[in-house]
Amino acid sequence: MVYYLFIRSIWGILMKKDSLKKLELEATQEIVIQTFINDDVRRNDALLNFIEILDKIDGSVMISLDAEWGAGKTFFVKQIELLLNYYRHCSFGEETISDLDTAVNQKQRFRSLEMKNTFIPIYFDAWMHDDHENPMISLLYSIIEQGYVKEKFVNQRSLRKGFADVLSGLTIGNVNIDLDKMIDSPNDFFSAVKSTESIKKSLENVFDEIITEHCQKLLVIVDELDRCRPDYAVRILEKTKHLINDQRVMFLFSINKTQLIHTIKKFYGDSFNASAYLNRFFDFEFNLERIDTDLYLDYLDAQRQGHLYSQKLISEMCTYYRMTMREFNIYYQKMQYIEGKIGQDGFSEISFITRLFASIIWALKIRNDEKAQKFINGDLQEELINIFKKVHIYNVYVCRYIAKEDYDELEALCALYDFMFSSSASDSFKTNTIEIDAYHRKEFFRILWI
Repeated sequence: MVYYLFIRSIWGILMKKDSLKKLELEATQEIVIQTFINDDVRRNDALLNFIEILDKIDGSVMISLDAEWGAGKTFFVKQIELLLNYYRHCSFGEETISDLDTAVNQKQRFRSLEMKNTFIPIYFDAWMHDDHENPMISLLYSIIEQGYVKEKFVNQRSLRKGFADVLSGLTIGNVNIDLDKMIDSPNDFFSAVKSTESIKKSLENVFDEIITEHCQKLLVIVDELDRCRPDYAVRILEKTKHLINDQRVMFLFSINKTQLIHTIKKFYGDSFNASAYLNRFFDFEFNLERIDTDLYLDYLDAQRQGHLYSQKLISEMCTYYRMTMREFNIYYQKMQYIEGKIGQDGFSEISFITRLFASIIWALKIRNDEKAQKFINGDLQEELINIFKKVHIYNVYVCRYIAKEDYDELEALCALYDFMFSSSASDSFKTNTIEIDAYHRKEFFRILWI
């Protein structure tokens, strides 16, 4: 259609800095604490249940936490990290974060939780390190880098000696390490590697330095593994399984299992049974349930301090398209921006067609860009019909404005779709309640893509 041949696509391009702010929250400590306090997406029960189960597991295990991309896995494991540190500090009579302490004391189940083990959690973003040649180097470096070795109860030089012994058994290319330099100089700690034996024993010595008398268990949280290079993802699974068998050390892998299976098949081949392969590694599997879209939308509206778009329409469209939390954020942001362009001054022809079609186009853009292009090309009328029949608030909105009495609303909606997106469209669309002409159509595409 000629109206959008000249319009540049902005999918994936940032808008003007003063037009929109990034809606997706970073998992900073402050925000992680706040989401726990407010329980905005109602995951505190799942969080507590997971910690209770974790505390009951004996031995060295590998656990998977499975959910789609963008479903909030990172926030969830960051909350696990936060609370495990909190309960450990409480156990040793150490200072805790005041806001978190207040929140826990206000939540009866969390306040009354009695753990038999104390944990030191280590968070490792595998995707941020998958440009490293050896995953164990990255992982062990994260353990020492995250601050636990800086606490007064850890003998730092002794710990570096243990790591030096471990790393001397790992190889990166043909580079050698000066072990004395590693032991005495933290700054040059991971400059290279030289081959040797007894890696497992050296690892036990390292864990002794961290764990002894200061916690019962170490929980290593490996996030974003499914996003990594296939060879890196496979190596980190195999190395952790084969090299780390300390009964005090547990691993939690935050993954999208479906995507991780694809990643493994890229490494071993399409005929490889990647699902059975993964089952060899994970002793326990947990699934993170989808968020309640109505509750999450309430949270977003509270953040933005206002309803810039129909709450019910966004909620039902996100449910219909089964959007993840990240996709929900993007969709909400787009609809908020579009609503700001058409204004909130009641009904107009432009606001009607924009709400009607932009809500579908941007949902499709997020979930299936090819279908979005088909819809814009006028070749996906069945999508419109399905939404009219299955998304209640959409049906109500159409029936309220598109026609009255003698008109069939669905037939009128399909005719409006043809007028808006068909290259052979007439000069205008008209019913007994509304008239849309070429000017309205041009304005719609201008608003849609600005």
